[in-house]
Amino acid sequence: MKLEKISGYELILERWRFTLKESGNSNEFDTIIHAIDQLIEEDAKAFLKIIYARFNLFEKGNGAYTSERLIDDVLATFKKIPKVNEIREKRNLKNEKNDIIKGLYEAHLPVSNLTSSIEFYKKLGLEIAYKSDKLAFFWIEKGESWLGLWETDKVKTPYHASLRHIAFKVEFEDIKKTKQWLEQRGISVRTAFGFTPENQPLVLPNNPQAHAAIYFDDPDGNSIELITPLRLDFDEDFSMMTLEEWIKKKNELE
Repeated sequence: MKLEKISGYELILERWRFTLKESGNSNEFDTIIHAIDQLIEEDAKAFLKIIYARFNLFEKGNGAYTSERLIDDVLATFKKIPKVNEIREKRNLKNEKNDIIKGLYEAHLPVSNLTSSIEFYKKLGLEIAYKSDKLAFFWIEKGESWLGLWETDKVKTPYHASLRHIAFKVEFEDIKKTKQWLEQRGISVRTAFGFTPENQPLVLPNNPQAHAAIYFDDPDGNSIELITPLRLDFDEDFSMMTLEEWIKKKNELE
């Protein structure tokens, strides 16, 4: 990205060049211009707006905001440019690796009675998107993902974690109150991995990932999980524990 493509850049940079010259820091100018040139246009505009805002504060202030502070603030801002480029590169790399698949759109569960199952999933706050005699779809996130419920004798298939199990994502602040939220809707938390309802949410040690989760069943014994990420791509082995223990341990380390 070349700066000449950005409208109004000349005035901003001329003011910046003059301020640096007056303070004896003119050698910084070329370094900063080179750094901005490495940015994409969106980020370059953002940085130039920051310079412009700092100049306005300096020129319209009552003298409290000195030229020395102006220079320090702007130079500190531009020290962040390498980090911005690093973030952009990671984002671009991610997009290159997965430029087709954008998410998981649908999952399915077998049920014995579609009507009663519809009532259960409505308790979870899900919006029904489609219904026929033996099939219903619920929006999980409208236009992004949905859940299909099929009235079928396949509901008799013995449960396994790879079958008849789904997990809904929730926010961290919400996972701490999901037990009460479920109880208010007449839904009981079940024991999972040896952790009783009293000891949930629990923390899953899928190193290097860590998630908090709580478990319950729908009317047909399909396993339903509410889950939230706690820490991603951090290599540390630990045993499964309660969320309360995790938070206590984290606080002790801080």
